[in-house]
Amino acid sequence: MLLERETELGLLSDLLAGVGSSGGKVVLIRGEAGIGKSSLVGAFLDSCADTAHTHVGVCDNLQTPQPLGPLWDIARSEPALRHALQERDRQAVLEAFFDLSLVSLRPSIVVIEDTQWSDEATLDAIKYVGRRMARANGLLLLTYRIGEVDIDHPLRSVIGDLPPQIVTRIELEGLSRSGVAEIVGESGLDPGRIFEATHGNPFLVSEMVLAGGDNVPSSVGDSVMARVGKLSAPARDMLRVLSVIPQRVPRLDLALLTGGSLGDVAECERLDLLVVAPDSIGFRHELIRRAVEASLTISESISVHARLLSVLPSDTDPARVVHHARGANDVARLIEFAPKAAGAAEEVGAHREASAHYRALEPYLEQITAADRANLLMEWARVEYYLANTRAIDILDSAIELYREHGSGRDLAAALGLAVAVNETHARTKVAESHALEAIRVLEPEGPSSDLASALSRYADLLLHQGEGVRADPVVERAIEMGQETGSEVAQIRALIVKGMLAYVRGMSNGRGLIEQARSRAEKGNHRYEEVSALRSLAYSAQEHNDMDLAQDLAQRARATAIRYELPFLESEANGVYADSLMRTGNWEAAEDLATESVGSHANADVHLMRVLGLLRLRRGRSGGRQNLDGARKLAEESGEIDYLLHVAAAIAEEMWL
Repeated sequence: MLLERETELGLLSDLLAGVGSSGGKVVLIRGEAGIGKSSLVGAFLDSCADTAHTHVGVCDNLQTPQPLGPLWDIARSEPALRHALQERDRQAVLEAFFDLSLVSLRPSIVVIEDTQWSDEATLDAIKYVGRRMARANGLLLLTYRIGEVDIDHPLRSVIGDLPPQIVTRIELEGLSRSGVAEIVGESGLDPGRIFEATHGNPFLVSEMVLAGGDNVPSSVGDSVMARVGKLSAPARDMLRVLSVIPQRVPRLDLALLTGGSLGDVAECERLDLLVVAPDSIGFRHELIRRAVEASLTISESISVHARLLSVLPSDTDPARVVHHARGANDVARLIEFAPKAAGAAEEVGAHREASAHYRALEPYLEQITAADRANLLMEWARVEYYLANTRAIDILDSAIELYREHGSGRDLAAALGLAVAVNETHARTKVAESHALEAIRVLEPEGPSSDLASALSRYADLLLHQGEGVRADPVVERAIEMGQETGSEVAQIRALIVKGMLAYVRGMSNGRGLIEQARSRAEKGNHRYEEVSALRSLAYSAQEHNDMDLAQDLAQRARATAIRYELPFLESEANGVYADSLMRTGNWEAAEDLATESVGSHANADVHLMRVLGLLRLRRGRSGGRQNLDGARKLAEESGEIDYLLHVAAAIAEEMWL
């Protein structure tokens, strides 16, 4: 029974009717748990089942979310999306997902429920489709719990990146006293007491009515467990197993996973605990599942998770295996499947989820052989690097020590090469240089190789940033020659960027052309880091030549590309260049907003961002400017990078003049 939602249903119907003339829309449906978000969506989909294509995916409350979980739900009936997901082709997944909204004859409605539990890759897909909905033929509906999406929740930034003109917000409120009275009906309960206890939350009202009697249950758990107690032993056992599975269970898998029967399901359905669809079974509400799960003792929970591990099909997603392995304290399964789950997450750009899987292994690292542990730490550090986390430094240091004792020279050099990038990003230039030189020493006895070409290009880049252009010249030429000889495209691209920047700082006309050549090759070869690095370098060089229109265009392209490839540390650096160019062209409000929003990510970006904030506050006579410049100076001195030192020195000179 859907009460007091006529206004919301009317708004959704109007939006759907208008997509043919005004383009697609994104609808944000938010409210507390149990307020009726899913009921509203279900009623809307029922009302337009004959006039629109509908696709529904649900985000599950796993300890570490399954990458692209809701898209897998939708893919059951969409072969193109299913194929892209199976191939783990990130761009193909995004395009296939967007294609769902481009059906020409009838509009499409794509629903993602409980987006507060979205993984990083799903959020990326939502952003990709959401930003393009204006040219789609349909609606993208996102539901989420308002209490679980705070200012730092990643869903917030996704919503903030959507074009405001295509976004409609629906916030659901509780039922009125009359609405509560209608649900209470002739139960004999006091509608006023129910309203005061529930604030009109439809789910809580229903639970209290289902509990019956004169005494209002003190919690949802009391109400749920009172009904669970009325089940037969087999039905109760089945329900307890289902409670540790956060997603709906296919009907065909019911007996295998839970040992239950459709008769047991029918018992639970009659007591409003489960809802049965044609192909799956699930709890009527997530709060019911949580209440049943919370009733399990620790030993019962471990036993149920262990039972599920013993019967899971071999093709089960590794993230789901990890969920049950953690619940069962099955260390062997965790060690086996967490790296697989992390790798699968990383392939589709879900770096945060990959990091979570590696963190789950941390207490058990000593149980992994030294060689395997070194490889695992290397991959973990790469993920933390993409997320701009300083923790990557310590993880890499451990991997390097293991490789020195147990790995090959190439393994050690690869770890050292990543350590160069990580330490340089966090303004540890001297440490980065030490790692670069060690990598070169390790590789040189083996003769020319792509690994050595890469190490040389990294070293040349460090020399460039320290103002050591004369020393960098022979290194960069050697890197280019060896890259050509060994076919190392990445090493050549990196070296071309350095060569272009060296030419630029010397006032040579070919500098920008060399960097553009590197950018073009990176884009064609799908070398994401290098593509963004080239765009950022082009923006910086345009800015230093006072071509601010070009600088801002290139900086925005660098930001957009970094966002698309999920490279937050490069996004922050591009933000630094863009904020600087906004300040130089007099757009102080936008510059300060961007710098304030972006500062605090990592040291290299913060040098520019804190300098911009410091200058703007000083020019406006505001407090805090001196502290910002002191912070920028400290970071610049720690890095030893000449560009940082020069720009901060100029800012301090302006401060003294003011």
